[in-house]
Amino acid sequence: MRDKSLWFFLFLSLFLIVFPRFDSPAGRALLLASVFFTFLGVDLYRGRRLRRIISLLRRLGVGDFKARIFVASRDEIGELSKEVNEIARHLEHISSELSLREGEIEGLFRVVKDPLLFLDEIGRVKMANISFAKLIGEREGRNLKGRWYWEVVKERSLFKLAELARDGVGIDGMELVLGDEIYLATVIPLKNGSLIYMKDITERARLRSMESDLISSMAHELKTPLTAIKGAVETVEETGDMDRRFLSIIKRHTERLIKIVSDMLTLQLIKKGADLSFEMVNLRELVEDVSVLFEKEMERKGLGLEIDIPEDAPTLKGDRFMLERALINLLDNAVKYNVEKGRIRVTVRWNESRLKLIVEDTGMGIPREHIPRIFDRFYVVDKSRSRKLGGTGLGLSIVKEAVLLHRGEIEVESSPGEGARFTLIFPL
Repeated sequence: MRDKSLWFFLFLSLFLIVFPRFDSPAGRALLLASVFFTFLGVDLYRGRRLRRIISLLRRLGVGDFKARIFVASRDEIGELSKEVNEIARHLEHISSELSLREGEIEGLFRVVKDPLLFLDEIGRVKMANISFAKLIGEREGRNLKGRWYWEVVKERSLFKLAELARDGVGIDGMELVLGDEIYLATVIPLKNGSLIYMKDITERARLRSMESDLISSMAHELKTPLTAIKGAVETVEETGDMDRRFLSIIKRHTERLIKIVSDMLTLQLIKKGADLSFEMVNLRELVEDVSVLFEKEMERKGLGLEIDIPEDAPTLKGDRFMLERALINLLDNAVKYNVEKGRIRVTVRWNESRLKLIVEDTGMGIPREHIPRIFDRFYVVDKSRSRKLGGTGLGLSIVKEAVLLHRGEIEVESSPGEGARFTLIFPL
């Protein structure tokens, strides 16, 4: 016992006990007083120790698990102090384990690229990853921790999802449309809350829509020439007249069917990357060989062709067939959609790392709003004009796929009535 007041009272009691005149009234009074003050001191000392224990418990209650109390005796209060210290050590260990696990969970949350949110049983955010934070306009998921879901979620469908999660409702695959993005949401109820996982399916939905559009467009493109052929054949059957007009219709639409099927097969070959043979291709020779295919049509429309490819232009390592198909489709469009007596120019420019093959014309041009979609299959700017000229809507798709096959890219510049400029960029 190190309390000074207690030592003082004990010393005073001992002194009075051994005082020579203890048998006098004054001595007995002093003896009784010393005993009283001794017990009072002991009681004050015990009260102080108990207050220290209470103070320690309060610190533990607010999360200070490193706090301890000094044990100076082996009595009941000393034993109680030891037990409280042991509880504090146990709580510190549990807190350390929980912090470690929480760190591991936060690490997993960061690894997951799709939005992830963990709500407690009353609707407060326990954890959220960066993807979810960005989805609702926050910089970091940590800024959301401890906040109510209705404070952070404003979009109606996402708010409804959070409500269901708070109520412990399990959901397996709810489709949510948030702006331009589409998510497949899953809610997993847990003992202490709910986990919301949102899989971004925007690209999948876009591909699904494109596939549906492709099937619809393909059916339509095939139906038109087949209907024309069927009509011509039925007329011949009914009248017995093999007029050359009907043969011309059958031939023209048969050729259109063959071109559609041929273009589709080419696209499939490009997609699969089958039977590719890379070699060093001389672009000037390639352009000259391809341009021969359009001589008659260019002469009929009075079109001029300029080939601006220097003799020292580098050769390009690529698949000659695919590069040829891309150039054929670009020149085909430049001839079909050009004006009478217009011009077509093919240019090659390069630097140390890139080569540009440029095809430009003085034709009808492409409205700006159509440019992002002109490489989609069966997409045409003017359908009636395209059918009249024999276009399939697959030519530019072939160009795009052929360029991508060579790890290149395409740039398009065009305005209505001012022609079009296609730049194919290849790495050297």
